[in-house]
Amino acid sequence: MTTTLLKPSTAASPYALLDDGEKQIAAGRYGEGSAMVYQAAFDALCGVAVRRGWPCATHADAHRIIYRLDGRKPPSGLADAVMKGREQPGAGTLSTYSLLFGIVVSYRFHSAEMAPTGKPPVTFWQPDDYTAHLPLVKKFIDLLAAER
Repeated sequence: MTTTLLKPSTAASPYALLDDGEKQIAAGRYGEGSAMVYQAAFDALCGVAVRRGWPCATHADAHRIIYRLDGRKPPSGLADAVMKGREQPGAGTLSTYSLLFGIVVSYRFHSAEMAPTGKPPVTFWQPDDYTAHLPLVKKFIDLLAAER
């Protein structure tokens, strides 16, 4: 199984990577396909970041970019995010980019060879779920392509 890239690739456009990922998934290679799907979304996100002069080299950068695109201030750390959640439970709804990026991150989880604990990753999708979520990733890439 391949490992998800964390830096923008130059191999293909996000749409070509998404198409390749879809083909891998259709062939039953869920980890490899998920890595390509995540990479496609990450590359599209980094395209926006580059145009705006924002850093985009890591998954943490991607989260900061999502907050910026949604017009929200990112938490300074996990503890800050937890505290904000406690202070404002259920306040507001997830913005478009945050919601779609949650799906993208699921593909990242499913592409991992190992969990951070060193054990095999936990997969929670059934085979049909990989295909069912692809239109949402395409929508995410489409929205990013329209950003200037």
